Amino acid sequence: MSGSTLKSNSWMKQGSFDPVTGAAYNPASMPFYNTDCQARHGFIMNFYKATKLEVIKGKINGNMSVAVWGGNYVDDGYQVPSYNLWVNECNGIRMDGLLSDSSPVDGFYINNGVDTSAISPLSNYNQSVFSNMVSTNCGRNCWSYTGGHDDIFINPTGYGVGNLAYGIGSHFSAPHAEVDIESEAGAIVRLKVHNPEFTFGGLAGVQIYSPNNNINDISFDGGIIHSPTGGLALNNTSRKVAFRKAQFIGSVSSPTGSATKALTLEDCEIYNRVDNDYVTDFGVKGVFQTVIDVDIHYEIPNSTVSAVVIYMNDNR
Repeated sequence: MSGSTLKSNSWMKQGSFDPVTGAAYNPASMPFYNTDCQARHGFIMNFYKATKLEVIKGKINGNMSVAVWGGNYVDDGYQVPSYNLWVNECNGIRMDGLLSDSSPVDGFYINNGVDTSAISPLSNYNQSVFSNMVSTNCGRNCWSYTGGHDDIFINPTGYGVGNLAYGIGSHFSAPHAEVDIESEAGAIVRLKVHNPEFTFGGLAGVQIYSPNNNINDISFDGGIIHSPTGGLALNNTSRKVAFRKAQFIGSVSSPTGSATKALTLEDCEIYNRVDNDYVTDFGVKGVFQTVIDVDIHYEIPNSTVSAVVIYMNDNR
């Protein structure tokens, strides 16, 4: 679709609305799952169980700056099915150069597997490759990866998400991550990310979270990962996660209560400042499997520092 643009219509309703009057509906309590009240624009691009698929270049635009917003939906914010790209249980596909902007929820949502237990390296699965794809200004996540294994991401970009997305106003949803690797659909194993650029994450540059299924063997090579004050450049709650030759601008967090959930950092740099913008709640904290040749550049901010900045344990 090189040179083509797919764009959502203007004035699409997002969130909760009264099914009879059409007026915005504010639920009395959350979470709220009444589908009769749900308004969304659906999927601009949707691929389900596709194989041997190639998508080359093109633009998709969710047009959220002129959306009509109702009340909250699901457990936080406006988590209705409004996605620019939805990839569901595909394998062996190739995407290159696709640009996404202005999604009320997620720019790129990828669920490439529904396995709920450990995944064997000998499993029957064809690797998918996502190259040079850019996702900007999304209400929830620029990238969501919720199941699959052995897929590769080359030069992925995310910019402006959640409360930092242009045009979102107050209509953002958690977790406000540039990339959310979260095993809500299936296990996630042997994922590789090369040279990412994830900046201005509302609450996270990279979030790795395993609420339901296994996450194991996630590797990042190179790139820049950033979240300003109030967020975490890296928020990891899973095991066997490694970053090599990465630059973090902002806080790095790994769990402190479990020795089996440990993080590896090699040849990385971590900063608490960009120009005159300090990350005032900066910290490097958690359980670490390996820390080799990691430089932490900490410059004293103008504000008072009242909490521990660096607290690192090994997993023994």
